[in-house]
Amino acid sequence: MRQGKFKGWGANLLLGKELNSSILGIIGMGRIGLATALRARAFGMNIFYYDTTRKTHLEKEQGFQYKPFPDLVRQADIISLHIPSAPETRRLFNKEVFDRMKRDAIFINASRGDLLDEAYLAEKLEKNELFGAGLDVYEYEPQVTGKLKRLKNVVLAPHLGSATYKARMGMAQMTIDNVKQVFAGMTPQNLSRNVKNE
Repeated sequence: MRQGKFKGWGANLLLGKELNSSILGIIGMGRIGLATALRARAFGMNIFYYDTTRKTHLEKEQGFQYKPFPDLVRQADIISLHIPSAPETRRLFNKEVFDRMKRDAIFINASRGDLLDEAYLAEKLEKNELFGAGLDVYEYEPQVTGKLKRLKNVVLAPHLGSATYKARMGMAQMTIDNVKQVFAGMTPQNLSRNVKNE
């Protein structure tokens, strides 16, 4: 609009994906995955999920469908990652997994950058073997694979998923609470499971 490129309505102008009746595949049905699923359902989306712990109460109460990881990747129209970085999740989305996705699927990562092979995702997008991607985190953050910057079918955000005053104040308070717990001789409430195992 600002560049004066809009010349009037057209049947094929900036066509997107229909959310209603499409399948959102949530990888990681924790607090954030659940919040995403509930919002998506308001748009009429069908929710499939994969998690290391099956959430049968959500299946009964919300109608979400559990799918094994390979099935979810193959069937979802949109995949949204909500899992932590850990040795077993690094590059979870590699060539083999990306190649299983639908050619018109959308990939979203607002979780951790090392969960995917960013260069291979860029290849898939460049060849139009995926409809698009939305990334808020990057494999070698703050660097972004150069090819991704040139592609028009990817939305790049500067790691701002928590960028509200309320969220950042909450993060600061959580840090203060955890430090107090350490000085009181307690295990901090938000200790990473990776640190616990070391």
